Amino acid sequence: MLDLEKEYKALIDACAKEKRDHAIENGHSKHAAYLLTKFFETAITKVNIYSGALSNEVFGDSDLQATALDFIGRENTKLTIVVETDVREDEPINKFVEFLSKSDKKNIDIRLFNISEKKGINHFAVMDESGYRFEIDEKKMKAIANFGDKKMTDKLYKIFDYLCKNSESIFSQDLVLQGELAY
Repeated sequence: MLDLEKEYKALIDACAKEKRDHAIENGHSKHAAYLLTKFFETAITKVNIYSGALSNEVFGDSDLQATALDFIGRENTKLTIVVETDVREDEPINKFVEFLSKSDKKNIDIRLFNISEKKGINHFAVMDESGYRFEIDEKKMKAIANFGDKKMTDKLYKIFDYLCKNSESIFSQDLVLQGELAY
């Protein structure tokens, strides 16, 4: 009997390693966590995430958190996250934001997007110059991921720039170190 979970992870591993231009369907929180873990594992300079609220189902995953910490611990890396809801007000506290707040790294920026400017933009993540995960159904976490599609990644970076321009920084390690945010 085939182990589909093992095959799915093997496909993601191969595509990530080779930066292969291959569409990978993604429709479960465990799979989203695994894909984003691979983003942090293989990214060289940047990971950008646009999310509703950094779901604990996905971002509470311990492997994802460990690889995110490894990523931001490397030189010349940047993690930028744009959210639609103020994750500082989550009850219980957002596990990923709490985890990041304990880091002493200064290459993290979490921004709150002005939702009135959304204009039908779906959630997504992009890494470096060729990797993305794009949600086609946010409620079901159904998405398409690809580690080698430079054209789509470039389009998503342009959208991410728009999101950043229409958002305000609500968390950066500079604010935490100055004592302005308490977690």
